[in-house]
Amino acid sequence: MPDIELVSADGSVRASINPVAASIRTLAVRGRALVEPYDGDQPPGAAGAVLVPWPNRVRDGRWLLDGAVQQLAITDPATRSANHGLLATTRYRVGERTADSVVLHARLDSPPGYPFALATRVHYRLRPAGIDARHVLVNESDRRAPVALGVHPYLRAGDATDPRIRLPAREHLVLDERHLPTGERRPVAGTPFDLRAGVPERDAPWHASFTALDRDPDGTVRAELSAPGHGCTALWADASFTVLQLYIDRDRRPPAIAIEPMTAPPDALNSGEGLRWLEPGERADFRWGIDSD
Repeated sequence: MPDIELVSADGSVRASINPVAASIRTLAVRGRALVEPYDGDQPPGAAGAVLVPWPNRVRDGRWLLDGAVQQLAITDPATRSANHGLLATTRYRVGERTADSVVLHARLDSPPGYPFALATRVHYRLRPAGIDARHVLVNESDRRAPVALGVHPYLRAGDATDPRIRLPAREHLVLDERHLPTGERRPVAGTPFDLRAGVPERDAPWHASFTALDRDPDGTVRAELSAPGHGCTALWADASFTVLQLYIDRDRRPPAIAIEPMTAPPDALNSGEGLRWLEPGERADFRWGIDSD
């Protein structure tokens, strides 16, 4: 299935949505790129992918449900973890669409390690400054189901090659050599993890989890990529998102910068932190977006 091409009424905002992982392949406002585009069917490095029913990693792909061990497929052998949820390579079904919006659907039907039926939906809609995303998860099981969600956009500030990264976080999670939380949180003040005022990409940590987020009065958190002469690209997320994951792929030129809003930290199926337990028939609703400021 080809990409879904979205265009605003005046033609100033354009996006391509890849049904695989419901990924944003391209997004531009007045010709200025807000995300790193990519080629091919599968999003490389989970570019733009929806991460559900958990974001990031599960240690050894293993977790306990009512005392019974659940074993997920190991999708990141280097860290011996189950990474990026269960739909990061799934082709979503395309539902309702207009010139500037589309709804995509995917369903989990008790896959190994996650014995629940979960209906998922994502609604993308263009705005004058960028794109909004709304995710709905519905538990179609006959028992409570744990859910969390993340997204994995690689942002761009136009053609800038060394943008500044600003993340409004007061704390970071201490990660081990497998990029999994140790359980310790530390203040960012006075450390290389303090990105509140913005730092050049080259000075930012390449892989980190941030929390204790500063928010607007309505609960929205905003992270930014900016450069003189190239404007500012802002990622915003609603109050459901409690963690911002930063990943910089410095093997690419210029480096690819992912700022991932997540409703739970890494390894949430084990820690329980940030998980939503949905009753049968209950739904969860999450919103985020990308704007050109």
